[in-house]
Amino acid sequence: MQLTMSILADGLANYRLETSIRKPAGELTGIRLGPGHPGDLFVHLSQDGDDVVCCSGQDCIWVFKAEVHEVFNTISAVAEQLQQWENRLNEIIYGGGGLDSLIQCSSPILGNPIFIVDERDIVFAMTDHPAGTVDPEWDHMLQYGRMPYNRISAIYHESDFKRLRRASEYDNEPFIFQPPGAVTRGINFRIPDPAADSFLGTMCVVESQTRLTEGQVHKTRILIQAIIKWTRLHQHDHNMKNISHLFTELLNGVKIDDSEIAMTKSLNDMESDLFILAVIPPEFADRLVIAAPVLEHEISRSLCFEYENSLLMLCVYDQDQKIFCDTLQEIALDLQVRIGISYPFSDWRALRSAFKQANIALDYSRERLSRLNSQSAMSYLFSELSQTLQGSNIFHPALQILHDYDHLHSTQYFNTLYVYLKHERNLVSTAAALYIHRNSLVYRIGRIQELIDVDLDDYAVRHYLLLSYQCHENGKRK
Repeated sequence: MQLTMSILADGLANYRLETSIRKPAGELTGIRLGPGHPGDLFVHLSQDGDDVVCCSGQDCIWVFKAEVHEVFNTISAVAEQLQQWENRLNEIIYGGGGLDSLIQCSSPILGNPIFIVDERDIVFAMTDHPAGTVDPEWDHMLQYGRMPYNRISAIYHESDFKRLRRASEYDNEPFIFQPPGAVTRGINFRIPDPAADSFLGTMCVVESQTRLTEGQVHKTRILIQAIIKWTRLHQHDHNMKNISHLFTELLNGVKIDDSEIAMTKSLNDMESDLFILAVIPPEFADRLVIAAPVLEHEISRSLCFEYENSLLMLCVYDQDQKIFCDTLQEIALDLQVRIGISYPFSDWRALRSAFKQANIALDYSRERLSRLNSQSAMSYLFSELSQTLQGSNIFHPALQILHDYDHLHSTQYFNTLYVYLKHERNLVSTAAALYIHRNSLVYRIGRIQELIDVDLDDYAVRHYLLLSYQCHENGKRK
């Protein structure tokens, strides 16, 4: 049981949980908090004989001597309530209950409503709002299942909120924050993701019925520990999504609402007309943890996340292309990794295609920084086509004729026609590529046309032949 003097002070204070904070009767009258001395809980009279001192650990409470019996009864009641609450939390955690059950049983203890949103600010769990009160934001969350967009934007762009949240993440402690324009404050805590070095969402205890005290912060810590324990035990049993889950769903082809994409862009300063995706492949898995913060630091307005054992970086593509590529090249060299990048795109729903493009660039290049270009794209297309057509025998029959003729007569007509077509029938460049005289090439082309009897002036024939050659080459390479 985590009974602290601040929690006791709440129990000893002259206020009731149902008291409205707008007309508080919850002043700590007749009670003083101060430093104490290490040791167990004990009570003794003060020197002037008017006060009784209750000490526990480093804290102590002074109360009027006349109220000492009532104080003891209150301490017992507070301790019993706290123990029952902690027992109930453990029953939910180990008995298969959900996060909604954890916060529902905690709301009466904290005397205020509670909600949990995931990293996309979608409401995952929330308690009932107190009867007889009006809260448009709470009603919005109940109706639409997410926080109001204007409130989210105002909160996330508030410098104090960013500072407090960073400190909270570092210390793993809750923090009290009053959103701009809001009447009430809230105790906030970011819920860490036990499966990754990130966060699942945020829990907030809203100052709606009773004022937020240090005792409530202490109780919130107990609830936080229960939530963290629950997420560790139920990693695969909940739908809380960190921000990378949105990208995972997009990559898996899941349909995502426009509003959710727009909100994610706004909250992460990613509003732009053009984006690009960079991928570090699984072969560098041991460096992904190091690479993510480096990329996000060096590339402005970027987000890193993992997918299929690769590290992906989605970033706004609003800077000079050469500077962007040079920066990625330096990062790849420093980290000793390879990075593939996609074509620029405007719609996040194209993320799946962008991931494919970056991987194709990596597959067909061994450079530190690989970009999808005409050569790698064509190689990929022919590779896919050759796989699809494997065994179908619909390639141009001229290839087999020339292949068989070369085998019988030790000629090189098969390769000559391929090079001739690749050089767009330019005799000079083809002869140079084959290291033969132009007249020798003219003779070969004449013999080839006699053997295969095709019209090389026909655009469709030439492309049919070239396509057959490319598929043959890719099949042989595989």
